[in-house]
Amino acid sequence: MNEILIEEQKKLPEKPGVYVFLGKKEKVLYIGKAKNLKKRTKYYFKLDNLSNRFLQMINEAIELKFYITENENEAFLLEAQLIKEKQPQYNIQYKNGRSFTYITFSKHEYPKILIKKKWEKDAIGPFLSYYNIQQIIQELLTIFQVRTCSDFSFKRRKRPCLEYFSKKCSAPCVQLISSEEYNKKVQQMKDLFNGKNKEILKTLTKELSDHIINEKFELAAKLRDNINLLIKIKEKQGIFFDNIKQLDIVLFYQNIFYIESIKNGAIVNIEYRKYEPNIEKKDVLFTYYLDEPKHKIIGKEPLFFFKYTNKLSDKEMKIVNFAQDRFNNLISEENEAFCWKNILKLEKLNTVEAYDCSHYNGKFALCGRVKFNIYGEILKNEYKVWRYNQNSFNDLEILEFGLKKRSEEDDFPDLILIDGGKTQLEIAKKALFPFSKIIAYAKGENRRGGILYDYNCKVLDINNENLLKFFEKLRQAAHNWAKKNAMYRFSSKY
Repeated sequence: MNEILIEEQKKLPEKPGVYVFLGKKEKVLYIGKAKNLKKRTKYYFKLDNLSNRFLQMINEAIELKFYITENENEAFLLEAQLIKEKQPQYNIQYKNGRSFTYITFSKHEYPKILIKKKWEKDAIGPFLSYYNIQQIIQELLTIFQVRTCSDFSFKRRKRPCLEYFSKKCSAPCVQLISSEEYNKKVQQMKDLFNGKNKEILKTLTKELSDHIINEKFELAAKLRDNINLLIKIKEKQGIFFDNIKQLDIVLFYQNIFYIESIKNGAIVNIEYRKYEPNIEKKDVLFTYYLDEPKHKIIGKEPLFFFKYTNKLSDKEMKIVNFAQDRFNNLISEENEAFCWKNILKLEKLNTVEAYDCSHYNGKFALCGRVKFNIYGEILKNEYKVWRYNQNSFNDLEILEFGLKKRSEEDDFPDLILIDGGKTQLEIAKKALFPFSKIIAYAKGENRRGGILYDYNCKVLDINNENLLKFFEKLRQAAHNWAKKNAMYRFSSKY
């Protein structure tokens, strides 16, 4: 082994940062991140523990450079930037995984709960399924009664809405609850998602006892039902766990790597990535962790890595099974997306756009676009409308105008769906030329089903029910979006 390299490693500081192994002619071989540069890089000089890939890398390396950062988060960012720029030979090149869902609360005297696709400061999550977390929130609203309405609606409300009468909101819009009491409920909801479910149950149980002592039996009965519901949600959903301070669940399937991190009884992070098939699992894990983790890592496979174990207690087995179910759902969706890509004879299928147009008696005409990823998740920030500033009853004219505007932009999706038949498809082909990944979906009776046409205006005979449902959902979303915006223009004018 290169003695100069060993000496360089010994001089490394015990600080967070990024290290770079260089070969001949300063060729970048490997880039890594560390909480403690000296401790982390020491691993590469224990040859008995190294995989064949790292053995080969260390034999080629002749120089070790490092960059100190303020903290481990900066190390993450710098590592990602350098890998993208240098494309080192021995780094695992991850492919983009799924987008996840986060929960946030608005900055308002009476905050509303929001589900978002992008992480932001103080966001809770991530969660795998938008629809699953939506269901959990709906159940939790029965307990905490936090508002979901827009600030616009909140400001103009004169009497409680249906959510209040459904017992899912405490009607702060009409001051049926004080700001202090309302924000206490918001904080409890945040605490629940941040793993403090034990403390919340303890607080609610104390409140229940106080109500009984003060002979407030109606309030006590309501609180008892809320406590039982909270316990039921916790057991059913498998995202809240008692007495788990810190634990990682690691699962693999083919070349897919999946980790759930639990802290203080709640899932606080999920990683789902694809990696190159020839990479060893141990290397994938080593690249993921900044340093040797002090907490336990569990999974189903026998892997020798840090504190990883597949010898599980009954409770750990239950936690792993919950994680495995979520992972299986992701794999199933990935496989279905692959199947759809083959049915449609596309090279790739990640995002789909759909278009429709609308007007009010020839006025306020516009063409609208919606965008979804292949997992059925709405990409709301990609929604758009193009206003047609002439009076027209001609839907084809309006559609052509919108699609020509779209053709002036970059970043085309993998597929475009037009709400219409052969005529609308011909308009789209002309407006979007040379882009050719276009299909049209003509409406059936009551806007249900219909006929699909490929780029050559031939009928697409698709027997995959889920794919047809996805296209129907897209078409309806485009119709609703265009109609909603035309209505907004009309109401703004009058």
